[in-house]
Amino acid sequence: MESIAISFIQQVVTPTILVSASGLLLLGLQNKYARIVDRIRAVREGKKSKINDLQLRHLFKRAQLLRTAIFSLYVGILFFILTSITIGMYAMDIMSDAGIIIFFGTGLFAMFLGIIHAVLDVQNSFRIILLELKRRP
Repeated sequence: MESIAISFIQQVVTPTILVSASGLLLLGLQNKYARIVDRIRAVREGKKSKINDLQLRHLFKRAQLLRTAIFSLYVGILFFILTSITIGMYAMDIMSDAGIIIFFGTGLFAMFLGIIHAVLDVQNSFRIILLELKRRP
């Protein structure tokens, strides 16, 4: 028979695992975002051309997608932490289990949005590669 303490720890650990997963995704996305910002600066310093302008628009779109992905993952982490706190409050009979479901569901939805925007960024990145290939002699 499982003790109440073990059950409580298992419930609190689930959102913590999702915080770790979100953090890992954030690390990669923030690195990509920093590289895109550097690339935008480099393209702006280069010669002006129609291809550079088009490339800047695509890079800016990628930066927007990644910004939204990063923001969504941070919101997800916030709600997973709130879920853990709410689980503790539920164990002390301070809060109902509805809060747990709402916070956990919101965290999952935010994580989902972050991943969707990251996928859209990958799709957009291919367009920039095509522009680079057109620019080469």
